[in-house]
Amino acid sequence: MTPGWVLAYQYWVPTVVLILGVISTGMVLWTHHIIEQQWVSFDHVKAVMGLRITTAKFHLGLEEAMTTGNREDIEKILPDLDTAVNLSHALIYGGESERGTPLPPLVAPPFRQHAENLAALLGEFREIALKLRADPKAAVVGSPLDKQFDAVFEQLQEGARALEIVAEKSVADEYAKTDHLLFAVVFTWALVVAISTVGFYRRERRRWRAELALEKAYDETEQRVQARTTDLAEANIQLQEEIAERRRTEDTLRQSEERFRGLSVQFRILLDTMPDRISLISRDLKVLWANGRTGALPCATDEDLTGEYCYTLWPNRSTPCDACPVVTSFSTGKAETLISPYPNGTQWETRAVPIVRDDGTIENVLEVATDITEKLSREAEKMRAAHLASIGELAAGVAHEINNPINGIINYAQILCNKSVAASAERDIATRIVNEGSRIGGIVRGLLTFARERKEDKALVSVTEILSESLALIRSQMNKEGINVLVDEPAHPSEIVANPQQIQQVFLNIINNARYALNQKYPTAHDDKVLEIRGERIAVGGVPYVRLTLHDRGDGIPAHLMDKVMEPFFSTKPSGLGTGLGLSISHGIVTDHGGRLAVESVEGKFTKVLIDLPARG
Repeated sequence: MTPGWVLAYQYWVPTVVLILGVISTGMVLWTHHIIEQQWVSFDHVKAVMGLRITTAKFHLGLEEAMTTGNREDIEKILPDLDTAVNLSHALIYGGESERGTPLPPLVAPPFRQHAENLAALLGEFREIALKLRADPKAAVVGSPLDKQFDAVFEQLQEGARALEIVAEKSVADEYAKTDHLLFAVVFTWALVVAISTVGFYRRERRRWRAELALEKAYDETEQRVQARTTDLAEANIQLQEEIAERRRTEDTLRQSEERFRGLSVQFRILLDTMPDRISLISRDLKVLWANGRTGALPCATDEDLTGEYCYTLWPNRSTPCDACPVVTSFSTGKAETLISPYPNGTQWETRAVPIVRDDGTIENVLEVATDITEKLSREAEKMRAAHLASIGELAAGVAHEINNPINGIINYAQILCNKSVAASAERDIATRIVNEGSRIGGIVRGLLTFARERKEDKALVSVTEILSESLALIRSQMNKEGINVLVDEPAHPSEIVANPQQIQQVFLNIINNARYALNQKYPTAHDDKVLEIRGERIAVGGVPYVRLTLHDRGDGIPAHLMDKVMEPFFSTKPSGLGTGLGLSISHGIVTDHGGRLAVESVEGKFTKVLIDLPARG
């Protein structure tokens, strides 16, 4: 073999290997590009499947909401429809998938045409869904709009499936291209290996000859290396011991960190479940940390409150609150407390506690706010109960002191009336004394009834019969006054366990109040001079009740007086026409019977009194 041929052989073998390697590398890159296109196609297929699932879920949820008539469920599932619309836009214009990964737009004409048709159907689907939400009458299963909604849903599913089939076919075509390219790469690399093997064999043959010459030198070098290796082994053992010690230290630190994280999570959960609003405030009044209760405030957002000014958590605040306990605590270095109302009617007690460094400076302030509305309500209720008890004791004492003298006055006045001549001034004066004395006696009886602890016997009675007897007592008077009474009795038996005299007293008190209101608004006969009485059976918490509603179209009660109508001695009537005890006594009687008395009124329009009494099961 000539030296020239050997030299040529040494060059052409690497050259061929290099060319084949470049070709195979290009095919690998091409394969990589096709695989990337496959991943994009996969994302498109997943997006279309997600769109089908989302619209199907929305369709099912809307059908269920229309079936149950629950309008709140429609509002809950509307975000699913918005998600489907975003996916359709992402398929056409590019965007993000449901997982948040980038989703390039569909460029190929077949894909894009299907995607645009799908977006149009989805827009029509969304428009019909909004109509169903806006029009409760149309949101009925089987209505024309519902059938149109189902038809568009079927077209939408078919269009999505068609786009999904086209995308899957594209993926299959790309798989075929990938298989062909991989086969070509394998074949090319087989040639590279074969040519390289021949070249390596000849090269290794020459190297073997050189190694025989170097073997002797290697043996000598090995002896010297052996000595050095012993030194390195000893150093390696020492290094391994140090590594093991370091690993033990890291394990200990890791275990401590895991325990600390567990305690931190437990502590965080504990703070979040506390009913108080707890936040850490910096000197510039920014929130450094807040528990979950703070995020539940109406003015807070779902985002992290860190960095927000504390006063922005309260409505209509752009500056620090007046007499802010946090500001005061930063100034005084002491714990401060402030009770302030919230616009929704709740009362909050805010306590600010300074956090002091070792050098005495105030680093931050811990703010703890507690909703004390219920506590204040309980205290007010206790004061009201004590007030009513005091009034009852006072009323009983006054009534007993007045009762005997007023009976004597009435008797003497009646004697004078009997002995005086008819139509004389003496007869008129005596008659007036008797009438006024009787009115005082009525007031005294009302006071005694209000103060008396009611322990009368109760029996099974009919509400309808008690109401009929009550109306019989005053129907003639109401007819004279031009008041039309409309009675709608319960369709089912309305028996209750009650004291009939007390229930009749309640009915008479409320009917007389309605008479007065109607006569004040309509002094003469009028079409709206009507008292409507309606009875019905209801259930509250599974317990049957008889509800009696007395509805008059009189003067009504001013809104600022509604919270006082149940108070003793409070009356909307002029002085001398009302004692202020009727409604208070009626409320007490109904409450003693386990019922409820409520008043609804609009000034100048109507007053509606609702009496709920436990019915016999």
